[in-house]
Order: sequence, then C-alpha cells, then structure tokens
Amino acid sequence: MDFRLRVFLAVAANLSFTKASKELLISQPAITKHVQELENNYKVQLFNRQGGRIALTPEGILFREYAEKIIEQYEILKCEMDLFKTAVSGELKIGADGIAAKKLFDAVVQEFAERFPNVKLSFVMAAAQDIGQAVENGCLHLAIMDSPESEYGLKIIPESGLAPQAEAFVALSMIKIKKYRLQ
Repeated sequence: MDFRLRVFLAVAANLSFTKASKELLISQPAITKHVQELENNYKVQLFNRQGGRIALTPEGILFREYAEKIIEQYEILKCEMDLFKTAVSGELKIGADGIAAKKLFDAVVQEFAERFPNVKLSFVMAAAQDIGQAVENGCLHLAIMDSPESEYGLKIIPESGLAPQAEAFVALSMIKIKKYRLQ
C-alpha cells in the first residue's frame, strides 16, 4: 500500500502519469495500474481525465491529504525504529540561536536524555555567527538555527558528517517536528 500511495502522490504532484513514471523510474502502465487499483479499492475516481490532461477530483484532493499524512507517519515510524538500533555514548555539544531553535532543543532534550543516558549533553545559546564559527572550529558538534527558508523553519549545521550522538539528536528532533506538523 505504501508504494501505491507514493505513486498516487507523484501523479498528484505532477498532474501527469508520464512525469510520475519518470520520477519513480517505473513504466507508465505500472503507474496507471497502481492508481486504478487505488480507485477500485476505494470505489472512487481520484483523477478527472480529459484528453491529455488530468486533475484531482474532490475525492482525490481528500485522498492526497490523507496519503501525505500516512507517508509522513510511516517515515516517523521508520525513524523511531532506527533510533532503537542506535547505541551512542560520549558527549554532545549543541549550539542554538533563536526562539524556535531553543524551543526545539527544550522539546527534545528530556526524551534524548532518557533514550541515550550514556550521552553527556551540553547546550550553548548564542548568535548565529558565533554558533556557526564554533561548529567550524570543532567546539560544538551541532548547531540548530532559525531559518525561514528551510522546510521546518530551522537549519541544522553541519548538514552531514555528524557524530553518531549528533545524528541521533537530529533524528529525534525531526521526529518531534514531523509529529508536531501532523497535529
């Protein structure tokens, strides 16, 4: 079912079976088959097909809303299960600027401490420039900063090459953000 939902969402985003086919790297007939299976399963028409154009029906719009939430929940579940496999210890130094970053840190720190009791967590609040410099200099493992341009309103640096304890903190943070967005 998960894959069919992803197929539907690709078609809905592109309003094209052909573009969805190219995006997902599967044949157009397979895309059509998956959408038809969903329509038959729920006994609704998800797309209006007129000529070479398609558009979401009212049922399709509602289906898209739920499909997006289901996929998001599935991704949260996957992240949660991955965290169970993560065993980390050591020290984690985090810096933050801005109100949103501080709120995120406050929301995650207690759960992180419970899940990873072998990690000593320390936190610094400062201006973005100082926090960024501290990460570059190796004084901090991770920085969480307000960023209106990013999907979640936050920017995490460095974006890759994180220590395992920092990766676990980021994963838990993303889980919290995604759960909050679904409410």
